[in-house]
Amino acid sequence: MPATPNFLIIGANKGGTTSLFAYLKEHPEVFVPKIKEPMFFNYYNKHGEDGVFRSQKIIKTLDSYQQLFAGSENFKARGEASTSYLANPYCAKNIYDFNPEMKILAVLRNPIERAFSNYLMYVRWNDEPRSFRKAIQDELNGVDLPQGKQYIYLGRYLNSLQTYRDTFGAGQLKIFLNEDLRTNPSNTFEEICS
Repeated sequence: MPATPNFLIIGANKGGTTSLFAYLKEHPEVFVPKIKEPMFFNYYNKHGEDGVFRSQKIIKTLDSYQQLFAGSENFKARGEASTSYLANPYCAKNIYDFNPEMKILAVLRNPIERAFSNYLMYVRWNDEPRSFRKAIQDELNGVDLPQGKQYIYLGRYLNSLQTYRDTFGAGQLKIFLNEDLRTNPSNTFEEICS
């Protein structure tokens, strides 16, 4: 059987997962694929072909997902980071069905800072014409928005984290704060690796 991940970084988006992914990529006992956010568990057990989002490949098939980890058999830790996993209510079960022993890492950021940073990302992409105030008002008024533009919802971590804790148990879920990665990266990284 091909090597598969034994840890996942599930989010939060704009929380520091890219930095953590880069740190882990440098560790000699850790394998991470070239694609940072394959988003595979958003589509697990669904039929479909791989896709693309903003020039980023999205992995929807088991064969393609396993290919991401080809050559990783001798690494102690193998994992990937897809920030959409935290807020997607189906991902915890999908991940558990795939590997009930999976270690789950979450990096959280102040929800207001995270929301504004998320908003600015879409503005840079020329994909958010609204003001931040209007975007927040639309969400509060129940306007149907794609997950990535649900700026408030994506910062409501408690329910999502509880789902992962209920699914995997407290021993397989570790939560870190973005501030810890920024202010004390060495100790935080050491704790993550342990």
